[in-house]
Amino acid sequence: MPYKDKEKRKAYHKIKSHDFYIKNKEKISEKNKKWTTEHPIAYNEIRKRSRIKHREDLTAYSQQYRANNPIKYKAHLIMKNAIRNHEIIPQPCEICGNEKTQGHHDDYNKPLEIRWLCSLHHNEIHHGHKYRNKPVNTITSVSQPMN
Repeated sequence: MPYKDKEKRKAYHKIKSHDFYIKNKEKISEKNKKWTTEHPIAYNEIRKRSRIKHREDLTAYSQQYRANNPIKYKAHLIMKNAIRNHEIIPQPCEICGNEKTQGHHDDYNKPLEIRWLCSLHHNEIHHGHKYRNKPVNTITSVSQPMN
């Protein structure tokens, strides 16, 4: 052990751990993904404990987000309510066809003009990648309820 002083030892190990993580990031990520798929119950328990432990922080963050983004929050609520009431049905990703999608608003003042995107393409849009100017699919009503 390089340091007898407890604080210096903690700092040293923190730096060493970070260096190790940076050098082995891909291997660690693969190992974590494998473990979470092989142990879904244990993984969900860990996530549940974490949410309970950080509940106050998560609540504060949510309240701050709603206060700072009232138009976005209102658009999200309108979209969620429309899905719940079977007024709109989530569609496959308009770029790749993936069935697991998220609703994206190009204009939050038009909460029912939704582009359906998988998480990959949704993240690309929010980070300014090449799909930003794709036409909007507007869905205002449906004749069949969701399954």
